[in-house]
Amino acid sequence: IRKGGKNINTAKLPQWGDPNGPERTSWFMSTGKDSLEVLRDMDRSNDGNVDMLEVERYVSGQESFNMEWYKHSKRRSPCRLVNGQVHLNHTLWWFTLIDRALDHEWVANKPADLRKVYVPPRFERHAELCRAILDGRG
Repeated sequence: IRKGGKNINTAKLPQWGDPNGPERTSWFMSTGKDSLEVLRDMDRSNDGNVDMLEVERYVSGQESFNMEWYKHSKRRSPCRLVNGQVHLNHTLWWFTLIDRALDHEWVANKPADLRKVYVPPRFERHAELCRAILDGRG
C-alpha cells in the first residue's frame, strides 16, 4: 500500500488463516502486521471501514502514488478503484480477525486456525454502480 501499488492480490489472503502455511511460519508474519497498521492508519474514522474519502486522502499524501492514474481510473475504470477499496476493507477485516486470534502477537507458529472463518471479498463489476459509489451516491 505504501508503495503505491495497483495490483489486487487476494489469492494469498486465505492462507493467512492456516497456522502451518507459509505466511504464518516465516518472516511474512511481519508483513501482515505492517499491512494491518497501514490499513488502520487509513481508517481515520476508526470505524473498521476505509471509505473512498479516506482512500483518496491517504493516496494523495503518498509521494510514489500516481494521482494521474487515479484520476484516469476514476473516469475510465471506476470499478478498479471501488474494488481496490473493497480489497482494503476486506483485508482490514481479515487481518483484524487474525490479529485478535494471535492476541496481537504476530509471531510465527502461533496455533490460531482461521481457515474456516475466511470469506472471500465480493467485487463489483457494474461500472454505473461503481461511478455512483465514487460519487457518493452508492
